[in-house]
Amino acid sequence: LMYQGLDIRMPESCINIYMCGTHAPLWLNGPHPLRQDGVVTRQVCGNWAGNCCYFKSYPIRVKACPGNFYVYEFVRPIMCVLGYCAEAVTNQLHKESGSKPPMSKPKEVVARGKSLRAGGGTLKRNQDSKEEVLSVL
Repeated sequence: LMYQGLDIRMPESCINIYMCGTHAPLWLNGPHPLRQDGVVTRQVCGNWAGNCCYFKSYPIRVKACPGNFYVYEFVRPIMCVLGYCAEAVTNQLHKESGSKPPMSKPKEVVARGKSLRAGGGTLKRNQDSKEEVLSVL
């Protein structure tokens, strides 16, 4: 996900509770794929009660795309107190080497079923196909 020139992605490590505009922020429990991996399925965890993976939400699919960004197929979290979280990557060189990038503090990118905020972004549900599409204004 690109937003205002920044590479924004889901964190790959536990996020403190009450971050990202939700009670239990969801994070990607596994590494982001490389381009040659194609589409991968990853478990999504939510931190609560001192357990980083207390909530195990539905898995999502992730794809690395040319141009150094990722596409996520978000699904509705299992509970309304869960929300997807995202971080801005500060180093682009990790993509070719496969190393883990340094991350900034989580941004207010939250998905709760029908809405997602990424600054001015919104997540809209296509009523015909039940797909959710992120648009960042």
